[in-house]
Amino acid sequence: MKDMKTRRSGSRVSTVAVAAILVLLAAVAFSLEGCRVGEGGGKERPAGVEVGARYVCPMHPEVVSDEQGKCPKCGMNLEPKK
Repeated sequence: MKDMKTRRSGSRVSTVAVAAILVLLAAVAFSLEGCRVGEGGGKERPAGVEVGARYVCPMHPEVVSDEQGKCPKCGMNLEPKK
């Protein structure tokens, strides 16, 4: 009887280990999905805006960003730095 109980708990441990590995692999796969380049994974840039462009607020030139967005001070759209 004791031998049977040990087998069950060993089987349960291996099932839990396999489930944990599957969850970990799924998490890694989903996190790597966003790393694809050139397949629509990133934000689209407007035509004529280079890849390394910086965006600034027209009213607050000290507000600089790597991405398009809004100025946190006034809410105006950030424009590509010229």
